Amino acid sequence: MNKILFFLSVIISQVVVVSSCENMNDLHEPYLENGEIDYVSRLDSISIFAGDGRIKFDCSLFDMRVKNLTITWKQGLSDSSVVIPVPDHELEEKFSFVLGEDSRLTENNHTFTIVTDDGNGVKSIPFSVFGNVYGEKFQDLLIDRDILDFNITETGIDFKFSGPNNANDIGFEVLYYNTSGELMTDAYYTADAVDIVSVVDYDSEQPISYRTLYLPEVNAIDTFRTETLTPSIDQLVNVALGKPTTSDSNLNDSYTADKVVDGIKGDNASRWINARVAGEHWIEIDLLETYPIERIKIYDDTPIGEFTLQAEVDGVWIDLQTVTGSSTKEFTGIYSDLNANKVRYAFETSDASVIVRMFEFEVLVREIVQ
Repeated sequence: MNKILFFLSVIISQVVVVSSCENMNDLHEPYLENGEIDYVSRLDSISIFAGDGRIKFDCSLFDMRVKNLTITWKQGLSDSSVVIPVPDHELEEKFSFVLGEDSRLTENNHTFTIVTDDGNGVKSIPFSVFGNVYGEKFQDLLIDRDILDFNITETGIDFKFSGPNNANDIGFEVLYYNTSGELMTDAYYTADAVDIVSVVDYDSEQPISYRTLYLPEVNAIDTFRTETLTPSIDQLVNVALGKPTTSDSNLNDSYTADKVVDGIKGDNASRWINARVAGEHWIEIDLLETYPIERIKIYDDTPIGEFTLQAEVDGVWIDLQTVTGSSTKEFTGIYSDLNANKVRYAFETSDASVIVRMFEFEVLVREIVQ
């Protein structure tokens, strides 16, 4: 009985195998009707680099029979296709090409389908790769870095810029004309706030401007730039420098009133000192014209504990402020809506030994540089 069961199982197995083979042949027959199909190899490797209206491909291809690449993708609502001839190359040598040089690609995340062929009708199996193309939408998102501070020096202008706005912000460019009339573009690639960017040897008659640089992806082939921005630059200017001065008295002929407008601070030989007498003392500067005064700065060697700052407005002297208990050698008064043509520092003492030793008396107005 066992032998009969064994032979039955063998017969059933053979029937199943034959039936399976017939089914497999049924699947292959449509592909074998026209004979055996020959294929060339696909690309062995490919890297894609995003760009502005274009995209770059770096390829490796070891099948030296391949002569062309046919690439298809969606361009708007329609399909686009291009044939790229494979350049002569060594077996392991990479080759590159760029789509979008002649006609911009649409800004999108594209699917590129690539088929290789040998020029005689033998092709590879299609395969797809993905890559980004950037354009106006990305450009519209860009914003400039800020200028946090600037300082006008004897040799030029120092700027301090803020750090990047986002991960795509890779730096900025400062544009200006040098004294030879050449347009200069100084690039700074930094992920941090910049302490000092110095612009020297520049034509002060031409504006200084800047723009921020963006890279949409780490290995993108194109850098995007914001619209060029020309910042407002101003400075505080001492309009008292070299102007006529008078005072109620001088200690002697060495310490006269004109010393407070000579621009020298810290030199004991360049001070105004009043006479050693009790009573009212004052020093006055004639600005020769009316200025919108923003600040007055006094630099003393020995500060006076109480004094008054005055200004002549429309022919009338007015008190700007009275300072009491002063112990600092540098005093700054800040004002708004003050238009005056003369300023005065005054104090009164009943002690003849009380004297002021003033290095400098500055009157500061804001001047627009650009």
